[in-house]
Amino acid sequence: MKKILILPFTFLLLPFLLLCRSVYATDDFQSWNRAELKVIDTRYVDYVTYGELRLNHDSQNLGFWMSSQKLKFDFFKYLGLGTTYSYLETETSNSKKTQDEYKHQHRFELEVTPRWTWKETVKLSNRNRFEFRWIEGRGSDNTRYRTMFQAEVLTSKLPWVKSFYANDELFVDFTRRTINETRIIPAGLTFHLYKGVDFKVFYMIQCQKGGTWSSNQILGTHLILDF
Repeated sequence: MKKILILPFTFLLLPFLLLCRSVYATDDFQSWNRAELKVIDTRYVDYVTYGELRLNHDSQNLGFWMSSQKLKFDFFKYLGLGTTYSYLETETSNSKKTQDEYKHQHRFELEVTPRWTWKETVKLSNRNRFEFRWIEGRGSDNTRYRTMFQAEVLTSKLPWVKSFYANDELFVDFTRRTINETRIIPAGLTFHLYKGVDFKVFYMIQCQKGGTWSSNQILGTHLILDF
C-alpha cells in the first residue's frame, strides 16, 4: 500500500527536478505566506479572497505582495472551474536609483482543473491556468500558461494532520515562447486546526530562467478560513 502511494509523488516530481538540476548553497532562502478566506459558500459557486506576502533576500525583505478575488465553480464532480482577478506589486532592480522600486501588475486568470479521488484516500488534480497580465512598463502582451500536477494523501492516523501532498508547476511564456519557470513542492503538510480552519506548511524549490537557470529555496505557509 505504501509503495502505491509513493508512485504518484515520484511520477509528478521527477521530470521537473530534471529541468532544475542544480541547487546551490548560494540560493536565496525565501518565505511565502498566504491567507485565504471563503466569503461565500454555495453548492456550485464560491467566492474567495486571499492575499500573499513574499520575503526574499534570506527572508529579510518584502519583495512581493498580492491581493486576489476568486470565483470557483463546482458544477461537475471531476472538473473544477475558476476565474480570478489579482493586483500585485513586485520589487524590481533599477540601476538609476540607489534602491529597488515596485512595479505593479493587473492579472486576470481562467482555470480548468480536472480532479480524481482514489478510494477516498488519494486525490489527484491538474490545475491549468491562463493568465492575461498587464505589467507596468511592459503593457498587456504578457499572456502566460501554468499547469500544476498535485497528489494528496489524506490521513486520519496523525493528530491534527489532515493530509500530505506534493506538486509541481510549469510556466509557459507565450510571448517569448519558452518555459521560463518551474515550482516544485516535494513535501507539504495540511493541518486541521479547528472547524473551518486549515493550515498548510510546505517546502518549495523555485527554478527560473534568465540567461541561465537559477533556483530559490522557499518555506511557505497557507492559512485557509472556511466558516
